[in-house]
Amino acid sequence: MGFVHIHNHSDYSLLDGAAPIAGLIKKAKEFGMQHLALTDHGNMFGSLRFYMACKDAGINPIVGCEVYISPESRHNRDKDFKYYHMILI
Repeated sequence: MGFVHIHNHSDYSLLDGAAPIAGLIKKAKEFGMQHLALTDHGNMFGSLRFYMACKDAGINPIVGCEVYISPESRHNRDKDFKYYHMILI
């Protein structure tokens, strides 16, 4: 199968990604990649567009999301509050 990028953010990853989905797919094609993942931060708004564009380009789409997890409430706003990211595929 070769190397596959499984942690990519598109411009749907607000404040964290600037790459349009078409740009990600274009680069993947240029590098001869057969598979590509999309794991935007906290949302899956671009998933359908990504999936369809990958299929049209002959690339196997891997759909996921980078989610936030916390041992406490998400309402905790203390400056020392810890939360973590997890990639779900």
